[in-house]
Amino acid sequence: MTNISLNRVGVAIIKDAIARAEEFQIKSWTAACGATLVDMGNSCPGSWKAGQAFVEAGFGGQGKASYGRMEIGPFTVPTIDVWVDNPVLAVVASQAGCWELGKGEFAEIGSGPARAVALADRWSGHGYRDPDPSAVVVQLQTARVPSDTLCQTVATACGVSPEQV
Repeated sequence: MTNISLNRVGVAIIKDAIARAEEFQIKSWTAACGATLVDMGNSCPGSWKAGQAFVEAGFGGQGKASYGRMEIGPFTVPTIDVWVDNPVLAVVASQAGCWELGKGEFAEIGSGPARAVALADRWSGHGYRDPDPSAVVVQLQTARVPSDTLCQTVATACGVSPEQV
């Protein structure tokens, strides 16, 4: 389908955010298993720039995000404007939160470019598999810090070491 690596671009976006952690008001650390964890606003302030990086990494670099505003009656509210170059890759193969990484009402849901490597849900990949899964970006929909077990589950599904998550 293409030789674009959603993960290579997503990893570069996240590494840039980590390098600018103070400016983005985010935190990163290494889990015991070696995975890199990044908090972009759960237990730290986060920022508009962190949100923009999160969205663009989730699209694997196949989309852009910017901020605007719109009027709703007498109110002016902030907006995030997104556009994608390749909707099948950016959204269906990557960004959509469809990867169930646990069971139960509060189970973690994964999204992001790692889905295009693990191919673990019915929508991931959608005819595409990342050609360079040397490191992967998974975005978790959870309020909890990911456990080592969860990080290792992602690594195993993607065929990489936990240090590459």
